[in-house]
Amino acid sequence: MTKPRIGINLMWLRPEAAAGAEEYAIRLLRALDGGARDVVDITLLGNRTFPEAHPELAERFRTAIAPVDGTSRAARITAESTWLPREAARARLHLVHHLNNVVPWLHNRPSLLTIHDLRPIELPETLPRAQGAYLRARFRPSVRQASVITTPSAFVRETVIELLGADPDCVHVVSAPLFTPAQSGSARMSAARRSFLYPAITNPHKNHRTLLMAFAKVVAARDDAVLVLTGAPGSADGAVTRTIEELGLTPNVRRLGRVSPEKLEASFRESAALVYPSTYEGFGLPLAEAMSLGCPVIASDRTALPEVLGGAGILVAPDDVDGWAEAMLRLLDDGTLRDELSAAGRERARTFSPEEAARRQVAAYRLALETPRRRAAS
Repeated sequence: MTKPRIGINLMWLRPEAAAGAEEYAIRLLRALDGGARDVVDITLLGNRTFPEAHPELAERFRTAIAPVDGTSRAARITAESTWLPREAARARLHLVHHLNNVVPWLHNRPSLLTIHDLRPIELPETLPRAQGAYLRARFRPSVRQASVITTPSAFVRETVIELLGADPDCVHVVSAPLFTPAQSGSARMSAARRSFLYPAITNPHKNHRTLLMAFAKVVAARDDAVLVLTGAPGSADGAVTRTIEELGLTPNVRRLGRVSPEKLEASFRESAALVYPSTYEGFGLPLAEAMSLGCPVIASDRTALPEVLGGAGILVAPDDVDGWAEAMLRLLDDGTLRDELSAAGRERARTFSPEEAARRQVAAYRLALETPRRRAAS
C-alpha cells in the first residue's frame, strides 16, 4: 500500500523568530522522524534559511525550498498561496500540514492545521499590530478550511472550540515531545544551590514583575538567593530592568539572555526550582523540560500550565506576590518537598514521549485524509 504523502509547511520558520512555535515544530519533526517514517512519506516545505538553520532535518527529510527567505511576511504569505500549491501538485501530496496557526488563502490540497494558542484574540496587546490583525482575520477561515486541527494542549483545544466554533470531533491534542531522558536521583541541594530559574522572553504576559516582587521578599529572608533569567528581550525588557533596580535586586538577579539548549539544561539541573508565573501559555514546554530533569516546578495556575504540570508541582495565582515568595522559600527550606516534587515531575514528564507525539500526529493525518473538509460547528 502506498504511504500517504504529507507536506509540512515550514515557510514561516526562521531561527528565533517564532520561538515557541519553532521549538514545537522541530520537536514534532524529530518525533515523526523516529516514529512515523514507515507509515507516512513526509516532504518539508521550507524557505531559503531552513537547510542552513536545521541541517539535520534537511538531511533526514525530503525538502522543497520556496523562493523566499521568510524575512518579509507579505512575500511569504504570497508564496504560500502561489508557490506552495504548485509544489504540492508537483509532489502529488495528499495532505499539507500547516504548522503555524493559519491555512493559506489559496490551497489545492486537504489541510491539517496546528493552532498553538489564541493569544491574538485573548491577549492582542502582546503581538505586533499587523501580525495580530492578520491572525485574527485568518483564524476562522482557517478553521473552516482545515480537515483536522491539532493543538498542543487541551486548554488550546477548548478555546479553539469555544472561540472559533470548531467542530470538537476535528480538534485533537498533540503535545510537544521531550527528548531528554527522565532523570533519576535526589533533588537535594548543595549549600550553593539557592537559585531559581525563569526562562522566558520579557513580554508583559510573562509576568516578570510579580516574580521580581516576590523574589525581593525571598532575598529579604535569604540574601544568598539567586534568580536566573534567560530568554530573548521582549517588549517589557526595559520595565524588567527598572524593576530589578528599583527593588535593589541587581546583586541577586543574573540575566543571561538567549542560551544554548545545553546551557539551559545545566541551569535546570543547578536550580532549586523552575518558577513560571506567566499569565498565558498554550503549552509551557519549560515545565515539561524541568520535570524531566528532576527540577521542581512552581507555576502559574492559569491556561495550559496546570494541565502540563499534572499535579506534579506547586501552583500559584499569577498575581499573588506573597504566594510566590512563600512557595520559593518552602522549596529552599524543605528538602523532603523538593524530593517529592522531583520524583513526581520525572514521572509526569514520561507522558510527553516522542513515541506518543508521533502516534497522535499520525492518527491526525489519517483522520484528515479520511475526513472531508468540515465547517465550524456554528
